[in-house]
Amino acid sequence: MKNLMKMIMVSIIGIMLSTTSSMATESKEFKVLPIFTEDNWDPEIEVELVNGVMDFNKDGVDKSKAIGLGFSFACPVFTLPGNHILRQQLNVNMYDKEGMSIANLEMNPHYFFKIEDNFLLGFGPGVGVMKVNPDNSEEQLLLTAQAGVSMKYYIGNVMAGFDIRHQWTAEKNLGNGIDENMDNTRYLVKVGYSF
Repeated sequence: MKNLMKMIMVSIIGIMLSTTSSMATESKEFKVLPIFTEDNWDPEIEVELVNGVMDFNKDGVDKSKAIGLGFSFACPVFTLPGNHILRQQLNVNMYDKEGMSIANLEMNPHYFFKIEDNFLLGFGPGVGVMKVNPDNSEEQLLLTAQAGVSMKYYIGNVMAGFDIRHQWTAEKNLGNGIDENMDNTRYLVKVGYSF
């Protein structure tokens, strides 16, 4: 499963990079701190409902449904020229199965580019924190890092999308006397609205 995930991510990133050079250029310019330098800067806020599967890379923790919320906005630090878009994405995901509950808070900046006016592909890294609450032990906070790929399709202000995200976590004692991680891969379907 890990090798399949790596192959999918590398293939999607390769397709995105090879497509970028052939896209038409829009009038946007590269700008630093557009939030302060552009009078008409628009945060392009999106709110998303997220549903999917959280698959752990370890024995003893079953894959199960992960639900959550997403909030994203145009990058206030840089504006890129052409069909290249930077978005900051804040995500909250919840998992609860057989004595293990998890709350996940992440910030995932993503680089998107337009395949068509209403179809975006993107990828990016992320950082966050995971609260793990096993039944047999006390609650633990784990620092996280993640990488993912995204697809978004718009019909007017309504968005439907799909994410694949792999997450690495710090190691802590989760009740069995051994320091262990909660590394996982998530396959997420999103529906949202753009303001």
